[in-house]
Amino acid sequence: PHHIACSAIMLTSCRSAAGSARQAAPKCHSARSVMSVRCFGGDSGNAHSAFEIGAKVKVIKSVKVFHVPKVSAELELEGLDGVITKNVVHYKGKLLSSNLPYVVQFLAPAKFNVHMAEDEIAAL
Repeated sequence: PHHIACSAIMLTSCRSAAGSARQAAPKCHSARSVMSVRCFGGDSGNAHSAFEIGAKVKVIKSVKVFHVPKVSAELELEGLDGVITKNVVHYKGKLLSSNLPYVVQFLAPAKFNVHMAEDEIAAL
């Protein structure tokens, strides 16, 4: 028989930069809540991946980031197109749990990468 194990967890993440000596708490660079469900096992024994490396995707949810070169304010990613460059669930032959497993590269307004969840992007 084949066994499949699944786990679900609700995570709220805050991407922050290191605070200065005068700053009491680090500034939150982007915040989001994510319901993460990962399944392992079945016929192949590998984690399911909805997107392949090199797939073109569009951001379908509101995600704001603050680390984009040449942009001094926040950047809203919803509606932008990018390319999947990495899936961090697979690392040196091991399966890892990651709440933001896909690294998506965007080219406008400058070249930058963002870790994204599966429910934040859709294939083009």
